[in-house]
Amino acid sequence: MSHPAIVVTGASRGIGRAVAEACLKTFNANVLAIARTENALNSLKTYAEKELNAQGRVETVVGDVTEERVIDEAVEKCLKHWGRIDGLVINAGILEPMETLANIDLDEWRRNIEVNLLSAVTLLKKTIPHLRSANGRVIAISSGASVKAIHSWSAYCVSKSAINMLIRCLALEEPDIVAVAIRPGVVDTAMQTVVRTKGSNVMAEQDHSRFVGLHASNQLLSPEDPAHVIAGLVVGGAKKEHSGGYYNWNVEEFAELMRKNEHSRYATRVIT
Repeated sequence: MSHPAIVVTGASRGIGRAVAEACLKTFNANVLAIARTENALNSLKTYAEKELNAQGRVETVVGDVTEERVIDEAVEKCLKHWGRIDGLVINAGILEPMETLANIDLDEWRRNIEVNLLSAVTLLKKTIPHLRSANGRVIAISSGASVKAIHSWSAYCVSKSAINMLIRCLALEEPDIVAVAIRPGVVDTAMQTVVRTKGSNVMAEQDHSRFVGLHASNQLLSPEDPAHVIAGLVVGGAKKEHSGGYYNWNVEEFAELMRKNEHSRYATRVIT
């Protein structure tokens, strides 16, 4: 199989964009990229065509993953162009609302669950038959917040914890699909900007100070570091023995999938 077909959600920036690029450049995969930002998706297509000479290997769907029609369009387009779906990277996610349970806006809380969890359920329901026939892989982006409560992050913590269990359930129900949840570490993305700029008024001081300090001391991971591992896992690096598990991105058993060049911060610094 020369070009596995991989669906990546939240592919316009951050980890999702880096996963899409790694799938294309390093792992010789086709990518169906879903995101809300059309310009960013167009730039991914341009990157593939002009920098990688990889014409026809990126297809895009512009839209909100919480809308079933967007998922349907993505599945249909992937099958139309490449005839199969070999893997999913479930990456689309939001942090907010950051607020205590006593003061949350219920609509914002529901929105978090819709984006972070229910969109993943919809995508799985629509793709499981194709993944099953392909002996495919599902890599879901989790978080340290899935196993450790963080003050004022209830929606995010709950949704990411649920993602871990969703992966366990998928692995149990679908033995022909390898499903893994990955903790990507503290990554230099737009989400971290939200934490630093909006978190001071609601988060516990020690939590907010930690994130601010990681940024100030240049200890945030580059998205490309965990993304390289995630891309490697979804195209075949995730094995049956990993299925149902929740792993840090930089565990020893994934070492062969890590970036090995001067641009990787992992060579000198590990943040999990």
